[in-house]
Formats: sequence, structure tokens, C-alpha cells
Amino acid sequence: MVWVNQNTGVYHLPGDRWYGRTKHGAYACERQAEAEGDHRSGIRVSRQHAPRSTRRSSAHSPHTVDAQGQDARPESSVENPF
Repeated sequence: MVWVNQNTGVYHLPGDRWYGRTKHGAYACERQAEAEGDHRSGIRVSRQHAPRSTRRSSAHSPHTVDAQGQDARPESSVENPF
């Protein structure tokens, strides 16, 4: 078991200073952490990681930004006189 910092995508092994101590973390199997794109502490990677909460989100909003903007428009055809 490793401790994964969900904000950074870095995992810590037992005995590591930050094992079980970061604010936003969870225990996971090392293989699972690697499969989800996390990397071991002390190893630098060249790519940027998105915060884990956005990477693992499986629920997508059915509305796009454009659709939300259209929903916010008034349905009245009366123009503003000001």
C-alpha cells in the first residue's frame, strides 16, 4: 500500500516522511497508483499532472458552457429600453 497525494499525483511508500500525512490523500495499491498516472516520490516527471480529483472524475456534466449560457438568457422578447 502506498499513500497518494491527490493534489500532486505523487505517491509515498511506508517509511517516507509524507506517508499518510498529506492533507488530500488516500491509500492505494502501488500498481493502481501507477496505472492512474501517479508517480513515486523523489522521481521527477516531465509532464504536468492534473489534480487527481479532476483526473478521476467519472461524472460529466451534460451541459456545455454554451448550453449553460443559453439557459441563462431570458425567454422574453421584450428589449431593454435603457
